[in-house]
Amino acid sequence: RIWMVDNSGSMSMGDGRRFLDGNKNVSAGRKAGRVSQMVNCTRWEELRDSVMFHAELGSDLGAPTMFRLLNNPNTALQAQNDHDSSYEDTYILPQIVGICVRRNDALDQKISNTGRKEGGILTRFFGQVKQSNDDHGMDDDEDENTFEWEGLWEMDFGALDDTDLEWVDRARQDFEHVASVMHEVEPRYTTPLTRHIWAIYDQVKAIKKFLRPSQKVAIVIATDGLPNEHVSFLNAMRMMQKLPVYIVVRLCTDDDAAMHFWKTLDLDLNVPVEILDDFESEAHQVYSMNPWITYSLPLQRIREWGYRSEILESLRDRPLTIEEMRDCCALIFGVPSLNLCDPKTNWLGFREDIEALVSHESRQWHPVLRRTKGWINLKVLGDIYGGKAEQRRRDAERKLQKEKKIQEKKRKKERKNNHMKSRRLSDSHRYNAYSKTSRNARLQLASSIKSFSSFTRNKMHK
Repeated sequence: RIWMVDNSGSMSMGDGRRFLDGNKNVSAGRKAGRVSQMVNCTRWEELRDSVMFHAELGSDLGAPTMFRLLNNPNTALQAQNDHDSSYEDTYILPQIVGICVRRNDALDQKISNTGRKEGGILTRFFGQVKQSNDDHGMDDDEDENTFEWEGLWEMDFGALDDTDLEWVDRARQDFEHVASVMHEVEPRYTTPLTRHIWAIYDQVKAIKKFLRPSQKVAIVIATDGLPNEHVSFLNAMRMMQKLPVYIVVRLCTDDDAAMHFWKTLDLDLNVPVEILDDFESEAHQVYSMNPWITYSLPLQRIREWGYRSEILESLRDRPLTIEEMRDCCALIFGVPSLNLCDPKTNWLGFREDIEALVSHESRQWHPVLRRTKGWINLKVLGDIYGGKAEQRRRDAERKLQKEKKIQEKKRKKERKNNHMKSRRLSDSHRYNAYSKTSRNARLQLASSIKSFSSFTRNKMHK
């Protein structure tokens, strides 16, 4: 994966939106899930969140990922160095960083001293030496300094050998390096997309022979503007059609001119191009066509990652058919489609399958409804796809609920009668006890009086 990260000056505008996950703020004294929300930010902060997510994911999976900043972040520092010698020790930020991809400076210096730059611009990627003269179709008066020396780069494939765990430490160090660079970069200058497209073209051409027959390189263009030169950019993109690439354009703007240019790009190219808006915009488009699904942040991230799925691409364009809906549910929950009941012939069984899968998953933030929801809204799903089977199920459910209410009323009435009966019995027991006590007291009193009377008569008789 190769990312083109736009750090131009327009990225500092404050019309961005980023997701704040409340489940990660429990340590702040709040309950989990209480503060999940979308907050305002700059476009650069929004894009930085996305880059950091994919950098960490690439580090965990051992997936080689490169991030190319469009503008050199050290241009301002270099200008200061020219005027003030106190900036000589300033930390130099790299323009290209990567996960499981790093520059071999020692080997690069050894090769660069061989003097093989004559006859063209020499570019090296992943241990390959590529000499490019006029392959790019540039003008004859084009200054060769527009192509900079990017050195020799090496890749780690952690998944190839599970016994070698050294790549894990290297990947974690790569992630920390990317994080430090992304937090130090400040947006400035223009959008030189064309130059980087040519560099990526050379790079992909060099590693083409290392790819499997069905494997492609995902190129993610994250930008908020238009290329400086439209014609040369389109020429570069047409050259990409010859290579095994899949292009994703992650837009960070709602400008009409930029949106029109990027969304009509696939009409001029035969290479597959997916245009992605920001998270909230994509969610609103999906909700307007398929309101039964929660378009949560993981779906946005997986599309940014370069995962291609016709079903996910169709979510925002049109309502899915019942077969596509089944495949989409299987994709979300990670189960084979055949393990789910056929909703056409056994809607009740399919609904029970989906209900069980939803209950085992955590709730996701719904950017349209602005609260956490399950992955699938079963009520809306039934309204759209259930048909008569869903209507019969709901009629039976309403009838069952009505019967339950009647039974509950009967139980309440029985409990009330039993309570009144026990209360009456209790009162009777208390009365009987009182009556028995009173009778005993009267008998005892009468006996006492009788004894006293006898004693008095005997004494008087004497």
